[in-house]
Amino acid sequence: MQDLSESEREQILYNHIKSGDLARETKSKLKIYLHEIAHHENFSPELARRLGNRMFHKGLAINRGGLNNFFSGPIQFFESVINSLDKNKKAALTLILLHGNRLSSPVKEEYLNNYFIEAFAVSLPEIKNSLNAMRDSLVKLSIISDRQLWSLFHPSMLDSLQLLLAKDPEMLEIFLRGAESKTILREVSCLEKEHKIFVPQDLWNILSVKLFEKENNGFEQEVLIRFFLHETSDSYLRWVYEKNHEYLNGLVEQPFTQFNFGSAYKFAIRLQNLGLFNEELKRIVTKDISRIALSMCDLAFITDETIRKLINEDDVQTILLELKELGPSYFMEEFDMRLDNITETEDDIEEIAKEWVNSVEVFIKETENRSILTEKEKEEFDNILNDVSYKVRDYLMVLHSDQYEEDFENEFMDYNETKTSYTGNIFSDVDE
Repeated sequence: MQDLSESEREQILYNHIKSGDLARETKSKLKIYLHEIAHHENFSPELARRLGNRMFHKGLAINRGGLNNFFSGPIQFFESVINSLDKNKKAALTLILLHGNRLSSPVKEEYLNNYFIEAFAVSLPEIKNSLNAMRDSLVKLSIISDRQLWSLFHPSMLDSLQLLLAKDPEMLEIFLRGAESKTILREVSCLEKEHKIFVPQDLWNILSVKLFEKENNGFEQEVLIRFFLHETSDSYLRWVYEKNHEYLNGLVEQPFTQFNFGSAYKFAIRLQNLGLFNEELKRIVTKDISRIALSMCDLAFITDETIRKLINEDDVQTILLELKELGPSYFMEEFDMRLDNITETEDDIEEIAKEWVNSVEVFIKETENRSILTEKEKEEFDNILNDVSYKVRDYLMVLHSDQYEEDFENEFMDYNETKTSYTGNIFSDVDE
């Protein structure tokens, strides 16, 4: 953590080891490594807390390599810790996971679903005893909005627990029901792949419900689309189409308003090749392509081979006519908007100008070929091409002027910093 000074790191680590429940012999073994640990790139107060708690020392080798692994790979470390627990404690942690890492206290019998009891063969008293035994080490009890809630002590534990469940074929259903969708998308596949957890047909329904249980933002939706594009079998897609084809509707729309980023149209082509691209999906894709083309003045729907496979000539003509109706001023407004949203580097400006000019040139060519652009209209579009060249020149002149002033100021700034270092050995009495 870069916001902690060297002395603060050392003090935090000292406090956790000194006041922790480790045996004196263990503290003595740790002492020679503590200065190095405090300066580890992955040091955090939470990892320091764990190092001072004997619960986290199961399987930990107290040497340079073992301690480096402790701080470098918390997820892998927690896997070994959880693996060492008895089945009742594992069940208690899993129950927290299944309740979204917010398990209400006191825990009630109704929280133990049939599939959970079947998987762990555990009783309510055993769950309660295990939670209390792990309190303040692996789990914590917090008061949130007037409710008492059990949760895992650290986010790394969540990842570790999910992966452990996923690796056990008999626990895969528990994993699919309890894991976060982002973890499922990262770890599983409906294809037999190395380093991926295979989801058999018997669990397809649970998988599908989980993947579509919440509304995604743009990036999350793109991850979901890529999963369906690369990690699903043809038989799974046919099954989804038969069981609930509406699931597929949102997967053929680009998550972002641009053609050059997103996998939705590639997935639509896959459905098309499988004979699953019905009229409803065709309408959705055509409308989406038109949306992006009109809002961005993007003519990639003409030049991109994937997109052209999804729309027909009538669709292309309709979009061109709508763009023509919007006129040259609309194209210029779109260019100005792009300039306003760039990161102000010369390469960005030139790339934006190049893409925009290419779109206008493609528009002129395609409308001329279809005889839907008059000479006067062509002249108006030619004029905006000239206007943009002047705009880019002026923009670059301003950019270079601002950069010169910034460089001039930086040259004379005083960067003197007061650095402090602790020369003593704070850890000398940590085992006393």
